[in-house]
Amino acid sequence: MSLRLGISQYEKVALGNEKILEVDSFTYLGSIINKDVEGSEDVRSRILKAHGIFPQVKNVRKSRRRRLQTRIGVLEATVITVVKYSSRIWELQETEEDLLDVFQRNCLRIVLGTRLTDRALNGRLYGKCGSNLLSRAIIRIMLKYLGYVLRMKDERLPNIVLFGQPSRAKLKVGRPRFD
Repeated sequence: MSLRLGISQYEKVALGNEKILEVDSFTYLGSIINKDVEGSEDVRSRILKAHGIFPQVKNVRKSRRRRLQTRIGVLEATVITVVKYSSRIWELQETEEDLLDVFQRNCLRIVLGTRLTDRALNGRLYGKCGSNLLSRAIIRIMLKYLGYVLRMKDERLPNIVLFGQPSRAKLKVGRPRFD
């Protein structure tokens, strides 16, 4: 299985004598990798996976005997961490940022025991929980990773991917051959 990036559509990718199947997207280490490079499919997938974990911590988040900061910490350590996984490579659009923030607010409201009809302002909600916007936290992760890649040597693969073709690469001259 391969994802064709920067390879002519007429070239066949093979491993030994076996031709490798070309696909539009695949899952690798829990992240969805696709041709269009957008992270929207992966963002939605991460939110759904975190949504599946949320009921598993019901005893902790519903318990009023535990301090609010403990419940928020459990939420951050279990549910929010699942959303943040591999987020450093996402290309966030405004719609994905909104999806992330809405998911986080819904989780915080459930932990606090408030309803949507209570009309709690988002700013007060974040202030009471001591949390920041999830989308901003993910952007911070992305910027940290960018700084890490920029400090790498030019020969390293993440640096090559970020800036395009390596400087030592030689392009074949002439039209492509279709054999």
